[in-house]
Amino acid sequence: MSQWYKTPSSKTLSANAGTAKILLKAAAQIQHKLGHGIRAISPVLLGVEREQDWRKHFEGVCKSLAPGNEFELDLAYLIAWQLWRFGRLVRHETALTT
Repeated sequence: MSQWYKTPSSKTLSANAGTAKILLKAAAQIQHKLGHGIRAISPVLLGVEREQDWRKHFEGVCKSLAPGNEFELDLAYLIAWQLWRFGRLVRHETALTT
């Protein structure tokens, strides 16, 4: 296996500080996207709904829509979010009228 695919040692990183800074910056950008992206927010109401139920719902929507790229996955997330909220509204209206 070539050096490119191996995890660099601290000695390699210190000897190659420029590359290390680039790698750290790239990792920080990826982490920022994961923490602040559209799918980083959960529609679950704490104490009322369960995160596990949301995940199952989202996975079902994704399976049905079969997104082929990142943009389509974001759209699938938004569709799942709106269906989740609509289900919540229906449950609330039903509880008020029964």
